[in-house]
Amino acid sequence: MVQSLKCTGLHTRQVIIPNCVDSAQHCNRTYHLFLPSILCSGSSDRDLLNEGIDQWYTPEEDTADRRHINNNRHVQRYTAFNEYFEGEHHNVGTIPMVFVLHDLGVDAQSMTDFIPYADTHHLILVLPEGLDNSFNAGKCCGYAEQHDIFDVEFLLYIQQQLSEEFTFIQPEMSYGVGWGNGAFLLTYALKRHQLCLRR
Repeated sequence: MVQSLKCTGLHTRQVIIPNCVDSAQHCNRTYHLFLPSILCSGSSDRDLLNEGIDQWYTPEEDTADRRHINNNRHVQRYTAFNEYFEGEHHNVGTIPMVFVLHDLGVDAQSMTDFIPYADTHHLILVLPEGLDNSFNAGKCCGYAEQHDIFDVEFLLYIQQQLSEEFTFIQPEMSYGVGWGNGAFLLTYALKRHQLCLRR
C-alpha cells in the first residue's frame, strides 16, 4: 500500500521486521525517509526528471556529466502539491536511494547534514534508528550486538518495502554510507547477507 506522505522533509516511519522472533521492542523499528524536492516541484522540473533521471543513474552509464546536469538549476520548493500521492510518481525513472547509518552512541539526527546534498543531487535518503543508539554488526557494537538485534533484516526489509511502494526505487540502485558502528553494519550486511548496494 502506498502511504500518503508530504513530499519534502524527513518522514518518520515505523516497521515490524517480518519473521522476527525477538521481543516486540526489538522487532518494531523506526527509520526516517527523505524524498528530494524535485519529486514534488512544479511541472517543468518534473518534466526534466521524467526525461533524464533514469538515464543519469543507469548502471551502464553513470557519468559525472549526467549526474550533475541539474545541480545548478534552481528547484522550486514544495508549492504545487501538499501530499505525496499515489497517482503522481509514475514514469519518473529510477532515483538512487542512500542508506545513511549513524555511529554508536548517537541517533539518526546526527546524519541529517546529508539532507541538503541529497536534495541538490536528487537522492532519496534512508536513516535507520539503531536500538539504544547502536547497530548489531556481528562483533560490534553495544546494546544491539549484546542482544543479537535483527539489524541486517531491518535494512533488507526497508529496501524491499520501499522498492515495492515506490516505482522510482530499485534495490540495485541503492547505496550506503555510515560512521563507525553504522559503517560496520553496512560492511557486515554486504559480506554476510547480500544486502543489495552498489559499490
